[in-house]
Amino acid sequence: MNMGTIGTLTALILLVVLVYKGWGVIQTSFLAALIVILTNGPAMGNFFDAFQNYFLGVPVPLPGGGYSQTSGLTGFVAANMFVIVTGSLFGAVMAESGAAKSIAIGLGKRFGAKNAILITMVATAILIAGGISAFVCMYAVFPLAVVLFHQADIPRKYLLGSYWCAVFVCVGLPGVPTVHNIVPSEYLGTDVMAGPVVGLICTAFAFTADYLFLTISCKRAKARGEHFVVNPETDGVQIQADGGGENMPAFLPSLLAPAMAVFLCILSNYTLVRAGICSTNNAVSFVLIVVTLYCLVAFGRFLPKKMETVTNGIQSGLVPVFLVAFVVAFGNVVTHTELYANIVDFALNLDMSPYFSAVLSVNILAGITASGLGGLQIFMASCAQHFVELGVNPGLLHRVAAMSAAGLDSLPNNGSIVTSLKIMGSDFKESYGVIFVVTVVITIAASSLGAAVATILTIL
Repeated sequence: MNMGTIGTLTALILLVVLVYKGWGVIQTSFLAALIVILTNGPAMGNFFDAFQNYFLGVPVPLPGGGYSQTSGLTGFVAANMFVIVTGSLFGAVMAESGAAKSIAIGLGKRFGAKNAILITMVATAILIAGGISAFVCMYAVFPLAVVLFHQADIPRKYLLGSYWCAVFVCVGLPGVPTVHNIVPSEYLGTDVMAGPVVGLICTAFAFTADYLFLTISCKRAKARGEHFVVNPETDGVQIQADGGGENMPAFLPSLLAPAMAVFLCILSNYTLVRAGICSTNNAVSFVLIVVTLYCLVAFGRFLPKKMETVTNGIQSGLVPVFLVAFVVAFGNVVTHTELYANIVDFALNLDMSPYFSAVLSVNILAGITASGLGGLQIFMASCAQHFVELGVNPGLLHRVAAMSAAGLDSLPNNGSIVTSLKIMGSDFKESYGVIFVVTVVITIAASSLGAAVATILTIL
């Protein structure tokens, strides 16, 4: 094992351990990238050029003339900032107007607190499918979910499990305006409706498996004497308010917003995108702007400081953009190492269906970068064209890869997992076991099912 491989493995382990210990994702990714560049030495060329090109993504002069392509940090920001920020803006308007809470409360009234797990799953799925990022959605879902779980006396760990399983289930759903569903389009020439049969089958499987696991596991936990324990720092106000329901938009107009986002996303896919007028990324961004305008008009009286809400929404979107961008930048550095080349060569030459190879490759990259989006981006940039040249159906590859991105990315060094534990008043010891099952075990099983279905459809 040479120095470069040792350095790369050290950087990967350090990234996981430091983030788990509470270090920020940005500084940890930066430090890990420096270790990789320094230890891989001559293989990456001049240190400063390697850092500028592979990590920052700033083009550098090539020996034969011209400049390298933009990648790394700046490449990710340029390609994805618009859609992530518009999603954050939409989420901020939905959250601050009370529309997101109205959806959750409406579902709670219709199904009762005893169905807290199902209500949290459905409410989260509706918001995520409508284009609201997981980072924003957790602020909207938690206030009601904590009330329902308190009323039903369900241990807190199942609240986090219900939230995260719904987030991960929606990643594989065709037609939704999520970033995971958009990135493959940029490399495969597909659209957000790619691989609908595979997506619907696997989404149904994952949702059912998650619900059964959570409900059965919850019954056993309560039989052992486990209860909901109030955390005054995070849920005292919500529980005292008992969920609220006053001074917020009505349920149906609120539900119309995410429903409109999904409908317009699908419509723009079959019109603007397929006509070559704009990219999938830009189409989804403009859809989110249109739906945000609807929210500003329909829920205006619940937003006394509209411009402040808009400003906060845009600014809050910049945080996840750069958090993921630094992780992607680190991953991009890793892709130029001998270790990465060996991993890719191993995955591409496995004696199995290319769809299963894609599942394995994306999960490895997502685990390395602690980001499903980062792993998916790196896989598409470095491997997608090779898979297409092997004769793989682009639409099926799109769907399988998008679902696979929601597997090993939720290891303890995932920034969003860490954030959700803080917001929802829990910790790794209490809740990560449940989170691991719904976001890693069941999600990988669902993406593997997708690979099997894709293989069968290719043969038929």
